[in-house]
Amino acid sequence: MGYVNAFFGYEWIIPVFWTLAIEFQFYLLMAASLPLLMSPRTGFRTMAALLFGAGAFLMPSSKFIFGWLFLFLLGITVAQYKSALIGKRMLLIVLPLLVAGTWFTQGWLIALVGTATALAILLLSLQSRVLFFLGSISYSLYLIHVPIGGRVINLGMRLTHTLPSQLGVLAVALTVSIGAAYLLYRFVERPAQEWSSRIQYQ
Repeated sequence: MGYVNAFFGYEWIIPVFWTLAIEFQFYLLMAASLPLLMSPRTGFRTMAALLFGAGAFLMPSSKFIFGWLFLFLLGITVAQYKSALIGKRMLLIVLPLLVAGTWFTQGWLIALVGTATALAILLLSLQSRVLFFLGSISYSLYLIHVPIGGRVINLGMRLTHTLPSQLGVLAVALTVSIGAAYLLYRFVERPAQEWSSRIQYQ
């Protein structure tokens, strides 16, 4: 129920949490459509992609998953390629169409970021302890960066008036946010993952 407040005109307690509602809808959609999207049969995958694209045009509201489906299709297509369901030729045909669809439905900036992300997943293979650490705490950082980092920025920007000092405030906000995210990950998120892994499914 915490993800339906936007449907009734209520604001989010933390502004970035609107994406959690989209994420929740995405999980429900994947539960229904993943067998089609990852089917070895080209016709099923094509049908699912066409339905997703149609949904993006027919229900463009940012409150629903449908308006974001071209962006998600970028990631789904990369997953299909990495799973050897499609080849390089099909990838090169489909990706520009999806970029165009994302641009049309969500604007050039989101299309640019989505394309860069898809290409990074396709082309880069980075191994770094720093990146692994940031990846581990990324969800906790997402949850906490506004209430923690945002407060540091609000306070710091009232006390600083030069560009170097304001950049310093941003650096402090980032550092404090990462520290707080690590604590949340270490004492809440990781124990919760361990508890949930003990659930036995029949």
